[in-house]
Amino acid sequence: MTTILRTAGTLVGDLYLRSISAVRGEMRSRAIGEDPNRHSQSFCIYVHYDRGRTLHRYVRDQVAALAVHGYRIIFVSHARSRPDLEALAPHCMQLFHRRNIGHDFGAYGFGLRWLHMQGLQPADVILTNDSCYGYFAGLGDMLAASRASKAALWGVTESYDIAYHLQSYFLRISAELYASKRFWTFVDRLPRTGNRRRVIRAGEIGLTQHLLREGFSTESFVAYKDLVADWNTCREKRPALRPGEREFAEWLESCLIRGRPMNPTHCFADRLIERFHVPLVKKDLLRVNPLGVPHLDRIEQLVTSGGGDFSSVAEHLKFGDL
Repeated sequence: MTTILRTAGTLVGDLYLRSISAVRGEMRSRAIGEDPNRHSQSFCIYVHYDRGRTLHRYVRDQVAALAVHGYRIIFVSHARSRPDLEALAPHCMQLFHRRNIGHDFGAYGFGLRWLHMQGLQPADVILTNDSCYGYFAGLGDMLAASRASKAALWGVTESYDIAYHLQSYFLRISAELYASKRFWTFVDRLPRTGNRRRVIRAGEIGLTQHLLREGFSTESFVAYKDLVADWNTCREKRPALRPGEREFAEWLESCLIRGRPMNPTHCFADRLIERFHVPLVKKDLLRVNPLGVPHLDRIEQLVTSGGGDFSSVAEHLKFGDL
């Protein structure tokens, strides 16, 4: 009965979203940016969400950093109230306040369709969002790796949870993929829903699976198997564990032995920063820590010891998720 009621609630919510967007439009408001990289052929769709209307400092810093690296940014906000889009105009090409239809992938699709309608031919398109803190000591190395990749779709990390996929918090679409009708078939079929679980399956997981079936190549900056091998190596060198550490390590080891896929951005967050030089950490890891990962205070130590700035993270962690 609970499942039936939940499904019915989702259907009613989706019908409401679609009817509102049909009558009032998908876009709530728009601002034109200064487009500082107007001669670049590299684009970025940056997705923002806030329960109110705040553009937190870590978001502003990320947008500015992407602009410094030459990206023409399409900023899409799903904030409940209109944020100060004009504050980001010096770094962006276009800024939109949009109805939250389809979560991050709905916004990715919206931005991609807008680009397509302008008749632009990108050299590459970054899809990213505000679900991570960073870019700490800089994202130059990571961007260089993405641009050097020959893969149609490139991501920072990969996951085998449910099905193999590149995690969608930072993806790069190649010129070849952007120009493919098979890619646009996927974009046009993205579900217009408020159901986050369905969006993850059809969007984040669905994108990688669709491309693999169509014969496109994918690549990650950090392979899942390398993270597991690194964890096993570190385990052998690790001193005696204390309570809390021991329980988590035993649980993680049990999952790995049984072949149960883990979320690398949570379970191996410290190693991603320290060993693989990923300048990002998931926001919900530090704010919620759903898996009970021990010693998250070490993240700040790793960031600052590597020359990174953690102050915008510390600032945002003071805000309640109300």
